[in-house]
Order: sequence, then structure tokens, then C-alpha cells
Amino acid sequence: MAARQPAAVVFDMDGVLIDSEPLWRRAEVEIFRQLGLQLEEADCEATMGQRIDAVVDYWYQRQPWQGESQKSVARRIVERVARLIEAQGCALPGAVETVQALHRAGVRLGLASSSWMPLIDAVVDRLQLRACFAVLHSAEHEAHGKPAPDVYLSACRRLQVDPKHCWAVEDACSGVQAARTAGMQVLAVPAASNRHNPCFEQAHACLPQLHPQVVFQQLNLAPL
Repeated sequence: MAARQPAAVVFDMDGVLIDSEPLWRRAEVEIFRQLGLQLEEADCEATMGQRIDAVVDYWYQRQPWQGESQKSVARRIVERVARLIEAQGCALPGAVETVQALHRAGVRLGLASSSWMPLIDAVVDRLQLRACFAVLHSAEHEAHGKPAPDVYLSACRRLQVDPKHCWAVEDACSGVQAARTAGMQVLAVPAASNRHNPCFEQAHACLPQLHPQVVFQQLNLAPL
């Protein structure tokens, strides 16, 4: 598929900018086990990239628990992830450098995540990237989370760009589907364990990790 020079680039967060997917899996396993669900971290891959309310509902429908609302469970998982990010959160290779390079090049940047806003705030501050993003947007404010396109459409609207002229950077199948449905071009950076999933064939380009020079080439931007 022919690349267009982007009017804007919208990044997913978990698994793209920060290595938080293992922290999400750890928090989910811990909290769900307290409710009697004996999950392993591999089980959590089924809901990777989805909003936490959808994740909680997914497991509730399969193994309902008593005594605590789904909303309370979701909040506890988010709070646990926030603490883990504060203590252990690390940028993924090339992520900070790529965002900073695009920002210096004058590309409008947005962030569209399934995570709640407190987590988005925690991550952009920990990685010192807040000044690079014109828009930070959470799917918690949308009627539907990924794989629905809502969060991407809203991010593009807030950036004042046509989704057709915008790239999304994603690591999850649900995010790739969301961005494609929104009409965007997609740069995928899946984890090595998921790289051969057929869903990534929908992406316009696929990289093992972010690197400024390679990303600029894929997005048809002038070389650094």
C-alpha cells in the first residue's frame, strides 16, 4: 500500500511507548485470583489492547464472582498498574526517541489509549513526553473501546486532521482493527511473541521496534 506523508501520527500507549503489557497481566492475575479466578499471564493475552471494563466483563461472563462490582474490580486493577508503572515502568526501545524526533520535525502527535486518563498521565510524565503530544485521549470517554474506531476518530477530530491523512502506531490486533476501521494508515510494532498473528497483515507497515530513521522512512517523511 502506498504511503502518504502524514498530517498527524497517533500513538497507542501500552506496548508501544511503555513496556506495560507485562504489568497489566501481572495486575490482572493478582486481582482476579483474589476473586477466585485462577488465571495465568498467558490467559490475559485474549483481552490485550481492550479497555479495562471490557477485560473485567470478559472474565466475569466466563467465571462470575460474588461480592464486588465489576467497576470496583476495574478500578483496583488500574490502581495496581499505576503503582507498578511508577515503580518499574520503562520505555520500549526507540519509543521516546521516535516521539521526540517526530515532534521536532513538526508532525502533530496524539495519543489514543484504552487506558484510563490517570495512567496516560502517569506514563507521559514518567517518560517526559507530555510536551510532545498535542492530544491525549482515553477510550474510557468513548461509547465503545478498541477494536471499535471511536478513540481514534476522536483523537483525529481533536487534532483537526482527516483520519485518512493520519497514521496510527499500534502493537495489538484490536488497535490495528480500530485504526483501520477509522480509515487511518497503520504502523504496527507487535511484540515478538505475537508478530506472526495474521491480524498484522492489515497494517500498512510492520516493524520489530520503533526507530526514528526507520519510522520516518515508513511515514514518507524527510530523512533525519
